[in-house]
Amino acid sequence: MKKVKLQNEHSKILILIKGLGLGGAERLIVDSLPYLNREQFDYEFAYMLPWKDFLVPTITKAGFPVHCLGMQKTWHFPLMQRRLQNLIRERRFDLIHADLPVTGIWARLMGRRFGIPVIYTEHNLQERYHPLTRRANALTFGWNECVLAVSEEVAASINRFGLGRKTKVKTLLNGVPVEQVRTGGISPPETPARLARSCQSNCATAR
Repeated sequence: MKKVKLQNEHSKILILIKGLGLGGAERLIVDSLPYLNREQFDYEFAYMLPWKDFLVPTITKAGFPVHCLGMQKTWHFPLMQRRLQNLIRERRFDLIHADLPVTGIWARLMGRRFGIPVIYTEHNLQERYHPLTRRANALTFGWNECVLAVSEEVAASINRFGLGRKTKVKTLLNGVPVEQVRTGGISPPETPARLARSCQSNCATAR
């Protein structure tokens, strides 16, 4: 899915996640909102599980569109997939950024189908995944444009399974130290959001 960009047109980024409840990955997304580059990118969010929506008001209040893909039960997957495909066709995203393995696998399949680069954030050790999840993750891992590992331990696990040879892997700390940034303890360029934004910029502007 190729498109011609107009001068000064923002690149469109879809951030895809399983749910927007009070989990660690979800909290990381919310803490990153103030540091997203809205001068260059338009961000939208999509999540699978409708009952995991605690953080949706926070994201929409910050001015970001949020789309629920409505997977109530496992057998709703085909309907959810059609919803995501329609969303991608309608919004014409330049990049998909996925968190967590199930949405990461799904994002890579969609990216492959529509010709959209995918950035994936890996939060866990490969050893902790169900064998089927780990296998599907490994089979599609090379379709990532870039992988962000949330710790050195996670990056080491990626490499133990040989996945680091399939794509670029960068390590970042898990979480944005918001209070330190606010008080001047560290500067925004040192935050994980800046590293993720750099990967997003490199992928989106290459299209």
